Amino acid sequence: MVKKAKQKSPLLGQSNAVIINRLFLIAFAICAFLSAELAALTRGDSLQDMFFWNDAYSDHFMDFFNTIRDSSDLTWVYQRSTIYPPLSVLLMHMFASMIPSELAKIPFADRYEMQMSQICVVLFFMVAFVSVLLLAKMIDRYMEKAGVDRWRYLLIFFLIISFPVTYCLERGNTSLIALVGCAFFLFFRNSENKVVRELSDLALAVAAGLKMFPAVLGIILIYDKQYKAAARTIVYGVAAILLPYLLVKLITPETGGLASQIEAGLASGELDPEVYNTDGSVGRLFTNLLKWANKRSYFTFNSTSAANIAYFLGNANVISSESAQTFGIVLFLVTEAIALIAGFFCKKEWQKIFIVCYLMLNVHAVAMFYTLIYVIPAFVAFLCDPSRKNKRSKKALSLDIVYLILFGIQIIPLPYILRPFQNYVDAFIFVNFNVLSPNNLNQSLSCIAFQLIFVVLLIEWIATALKEKKRNKNAAKKKDLEKTAVMA
Repeated sequence: MVKKAKQKSPLLGQSNAVIINRLFLIAFAICAFLSAELAALTRGDSLQDMFFWNDAYSDHFMDFFNTIRDSSDLTWVYQRSTIYPPLSVLLMHMFASMIPSELAKIPFADRYEMQMSQICVVLFFMVAFVSVLLLAKMIDRYMEKAGVDRWRYLLIFFLIISFPVTYCLERGNTSLIALVGCAFFLFFRNSENKVVRELSDLALAVAAGLKMFPAVLGIILIYDKQYKAAARTIVYGVAAILLPYLLVKLITPETGGLASQIEAGLASGELDPEVYNTDGSVGRLFTNLLKWANKRSYFTFNSTSAANIAYFLGNANVISSESAQTFGIVLFLVTEAIALIAGFFCKKEWQKIFIVCYLMLNVHAVAMFYTLIYVIPAFVAFLCDPSRKNKRSKKALSLDIVYLILFGIQIIPLPYILRPFQNYVDAFIFVNFNVLSPNNLNQSLSCIAFQLIFVVLLIEWIATALKEKKRNKNAAKKKDLEKTAVMA
């Protein structure tokens, strides 16, 4: 009787790089299928829970439309609480000129009418489509250069429909546009082509000009010891703030607009000068940013910062609210300092990219789920890690799988498998932790996963340093013994 040969798994015998990539594809495909099935079973309720919601399905794309509305009247931008940089204001002012005037200047209370306008929605989808297409193209070029096989096309497809990207699209946030500049910088800053390297620095400056906080990514040039490039990027970044601001002032009419109405109301005494501040300077922009950041010092599932953990402990009455505020600041400063120093010891490209991303998304006011899209370049670099390409080490593979799981929690759209027990879960979380459950595994777990990647990296670096020290010690000891033997 002939025994049938056991069929081997197609992953066995493959390099660690292939195994990691295939595992991501399998996990994403399964979770995407289950999420689609859950959406069908719940008639879309699970999708509402997965994305931003305000109990009324009414806020989709509004980050895009609100910025257009706020930027349509250049006479009255920073006088209120606007936090958009001048370059973003200029870009949105241009988009405002492409839609009917009555929609561009629509009152805040009626802003949702912009969602009903075909031209507004088509304009958003054109911007979103171009941004996603450029992102996909850059990922493809990076993966191709890294030697990733034809399966990279499926990897790219999954990345552009990942949880952070779809969440950002639903919000309509301009972070999607800024990500294009950030990805170009991170992927091509070390290009052999001098023009491409310079363009990458400019791309980061443009991204910072749109959203401010991507400027933090420039620290990676210090880690790369590219000090001249870092200096030039700082100059580009300052120019990306000041030049658009001067242009805004240049094209702003001296009379007319909301500013004239407000100033007339202030002069007549009809308006309160403490409420209506006529300061429209760049300084007022930074004042608005500080006020906005101070108002966000509370726990939210919509954050990946270390300070958010402290605020959670305050909500759960583990510590007092006052202690939570202090602990949050201390935790933020300590983790930022450790990350900043740790970046100098990174040996892998993906680790350096993650560290600068961590420095950015560990800021509580910045760390929102649509900003998780900035994790994507770090994950792409992780998938393309050259040290894994021809390696077949089980020990190294185990650690990579840990990183893959933590990245996957943030990137893969996780089906909410607890939905049959939703009422019990909601009650348990509220009673024990005094917070409302998001009914979304990505939102529930991403903060923990993001911070755990940082912790695991620290442990890996410390363990590697101790092994290196022990190896050097043993080598020195062996050399001394050989030297003694020769003398004898």
